[in-house]
Amino acid sequence: LQLRRGGDPLRLTPDGVNAFSPAFAPDGTSVAYVGFQEKHPCRLMLAQVPSGPSGEIGRCRSAEVTSLGWDHNGHALFYEDRFNASQFLHIVRYDIDTGVATQITRSGESGSVADYQPAMSPDGNTLLFFRYLKGDRLQLVLRAMKDGSQRVLVDDDADKYAAWSEDSSTVFVARNQ
Repeated sequence: LQLRRGGDPLRLTPDGVNAFSPAFAPDGTSVAYVGFQEKHPCRLMLAQVPSGPSGEIGRCRSAEVTSLGWDHNGHALFYEDRFNASQFLHIVRYDIDTGVATQITRSGESGSVADYQPAMSPDGNTLLFFRYLKGDRLQLVLRAMKDGSQRVLVDDDADKYAAWSEDSSTVFVARNQ
């Protein structure tokens, strides 16, 4: 962590942990990240900011790598995982308070191969994620958390990046074509 006002960088991760996919909690008091060790399920890690303790809060079931996104209330993480090595990637919600992991999406249906890079809207009503389909198609999908309905926002073969506006009214999409 490098403070904008200057000074020496602060280390948030313990030595020996390959850390990636940092995601700051909505209130800014902690950062979640993924701990990676080859041929092992990834570890969900949490560090207090600016220099508190860092530790494992959970593990992926099968995926070695994943990307993280916070729930709007700061009590859960969304990430992609497989419940076993033969499954496609799907989105999981991990409740930090209880340790319960709940499958949110079901990839492998209708030609989908992987659901990944979840991002919850700031108001907590809609989950944005990417869905990779057979034939090199990439969809940007919005999932209503209230009823589970899904809507494809973009469907083409271009690489995409997306982010929510602060008021949850807009999804910004960058595409490489």
